[in-house]
Amino acid sequence: MAAERRREDESRTLHLLLPQQARASQAELMALLAESWGGRLSLDYHADSRFVMRCGEQAAEFSPELYVEPASSQAMQALGDLPSRCRGLSAAALSALRDELDRMLADQENRETETC
Repeated sequence: MAAERRREDESRTLHLLLPQQARASQAELMALLAESWGGRLSLDYHADSRFVMRCGEQAAEFSPELYVEPASSQAMQALGDLPSRCRGLSAAALSALRDELDRMLADQENRETETC
């Protein structure tokens, strides 16, 4: 009977193995899980970046680097020559600003010479 109860408790326990960096958010995570999980919780931390969840016979693992690296590369390829285009826009904006300031100064000088 005790062994059966322990197995039942174990099957209702959500085991989470989280990256060490997640420890700073433990209180928030526990509060969130307490709202949505009716069973016991077991949190452990490790030096790896993987997230591992286990409940009873089921397990799931998430490795961010499997998604972040390819997505970053894809984003960089999609951006292409964006930095050079931004510099071009900045140069064009500076040129337009300079032209506008020159025009304003010229107008000011013209008004001053007309009043003298």
